[in-house]
Amino acid sequence: MRLPGLLLALLLALPGGTAAAATPADLAARRAQLMQEIGPDGMLILLAPPPKNRNGDVDWPFRQDDNLLYLTGLENAGTALVLVPGEASPREIVFSADSDPAQELWNGRVPTFDEVSARSGIQEVASNTRFREFLRAAMEGRAWGTSQAYRSFATAGLPNWQRAVRSGKAVVWMVLEDRAFGGPATAEQALLEELRRSYPELQVRDAFPLLTAALFG
Repeated sequence: MRLPGLLLALLLALPGGTAAAATPADLAARRAQLMQEIGPDGMLILLAPPPKNRNGDVDWPFRQDDNLLYLTGLENAGTALVLVPGEASPREIVFSADSDPAQELWNGRVPTFDEVSARSGIQEVASNTRFREFLRAAMEGRAWGTSQAYRSFATAGLPNWQRAVRSGKAVVWMVLEDRAFGGPATAEQALLEELRRSYPELQVRDAFPLLTAALFG
């Protein structure tokens, strides 16, 4: 079961615990610790929650997922984090919303990819419109990306992860919410259902206990 929101907010507000005050080096250390826990056959996927509508065309103020905030320091909607620790160089990828000047007039400024990278300390930033493309390529052992920024991926892919998938050892780590309160499925739960239908050989584990241990540690 998740920690109550107030308790988790108080925990994050402790000295040295707030994601908003963490430096990129602090965030990188958190991700590195989590990747050690996940292991070489794992892939962590975290998604920002969708904006919630209050009345017609009015949205509630956006509140980032606590776990995503803790690992990236990013507070913008439309963000996804993928960690793949088993590669020769462990991979960290942030998928972020593209700038849209027309929408930003109403919804506020969207950070550039360079700003996302500077805040999180993650060098690899891609449009969130390419997130599903990335997942399909990763799960099916195909190359992903054609731009200059992803030329290395286009030739090498994620070879260690792909071997884990083929051998049946691959584990996808996601935050699996408690459904006891009857609320709607989260973005991660919806994605999990898609992955289970398309790739039934994947193992799935709940990342929340690891994240809770990291917070209390």
